[in-house]
Amino acid sequence: MPGKTQEQRIIEVRNGADGKGVATGNNAAWLCDCGYELPLVGTSFSSIGRRPVMCEKCAKEYMVEGNNQRVDCVREISPEG
Repeated sequence: MPGKTQEQRIIEVRNGADGKGVATGNNAAWLCDCGYELPLVGTSFSSIGRRPVMCEKCAKEYMVEGNNQRVDCVREISPEG
């Protein structure tokens, strides 16, 4: 059985400069615009209780938007750190 294809997704940051990330199914990965070198990883799978993903370097928080099957986008939900 072939694996799922990664698809590019928009990262909506509060300063208006959208970034890019990738999604496979209901999982997403992206880089914080603060320059933190490791990717942030989150899911839109709601039955495990969707939670914000926080960058360890700047404390910005992001929410993966979508449903249990697909990520629509990742949105920054906290003020700039």
